[in-house]
Amino acid sequence: MRSLALLGSTGSIGTSTLDVVKAHPERLSVVALAAGRNRELLQTQCEAFRPRCVSVGTPSMLAVSMGLPVSLIQRICKTAAA
Repeated sequence: MRSLALLGSTGSIGTSTLDVVKAHPERLSVVALAAGRNRELLQTQCEAFRPRCVSVGTPSMLAVSMGLPVSLIQRICKTAAA
């Protein structure tokens, strides 16, 4: 079994790659997904493929995904970068 970490999972190449994974579940599995802005599609992909790791492109996308205020996530990100 091959394990895949897919960057840009919500883009055209990423979604095509996930179609191949769906067609060959005995040979391929997804361990990580990364997306920039399409939170809804990323959430659907996470539910379908159950990756161990997920990366999002913006603090606001992270905040919405976690149900937290955007300002809190922005403060955390600024603190971590300092």
